[in-house]
Amino acid sequence: MLDEVRNDRRDDETDAGLLSARRGWRVVCVDPDDDGDHTGERISACGPEGDEFGDATRLLRERRRAMGAHRADALWFGDPLHAWLACLEGRSDGLDHSRLVALSAGMREVLAMRDALIASLLAPELDEDALTSMASSPHSPPNVRRLTRMIEGTFGDASRRPDPSRCARGIGELERIVRDSPESYRVQPLAAAAYLRWWARRGGAVECALRALTLDGRCTLAAIVLAAEEHGIVPAWAGCADRRDP
Repeated sequence: MLDEVRNDRRDDETDAGLLSARRGWRVVCVDPDDDGDHTGERISACGPEGDEFGDATRLLRERRRAMGAHRADALWFGDPLHAWLACLEGRSDGLDHSRLVALSAGMREVLAMRDALIASLLAPELDEDALTSMASSPHSPPNVRRLTRMIEGTFGDASRRPDPSRCARGIGELERIVRDSPESYRVQPLAAAAYLRWWARRGGAVECALRALTLDGRCTLAAIVLAAEEHGIVPAWAGCADRRDP
């Protein structure tokens, strides 16, 4: 059950409320004791010198130490987010390699960056400033309220439906990040793809979740998606569609 998954999570594995439901499957909100900084806590090694993913991870960590997490994360996320949104909107063919590396390293180090990418699909009305704020200041009261409303709407507002083309592009880019990243960087994009496949009812959510859990058995978001699928929990829009079917 989702509550059990939440209770079993590690202190450094905060998923910022990416699933909720009614009647016992309550919204999992941001942990107020978690500052969003997970630098080096899950995987201590960044890879050998000269490895571009390891180099990116080291650079992000150095900037966070020098500037503070909020400023460093906002600066790191802004440029690849712009390219990500262009892809979602069909204005580009996808992320270039340098931005793919930046997002891969960012998601590995800062779960709020992963959550902001998911939010860009759940709530297309959010602009770049709002998404950057979610990635760099996930525990600010406005961002907590925004995320809570967004996630509760996923379960309670049947009018909030996925945009098929936008979701296909986002899932495709996440899975390209998985393909092009070293194994230790694949957990969070796999978990994000699992969640979005669950939300869009595209199939493949269980497979993505299981792949993430094989790499890291403590990946909370992947475990939540797996539990939702096992218990037949679907988004509000999909539940309404099911009830209309004969």
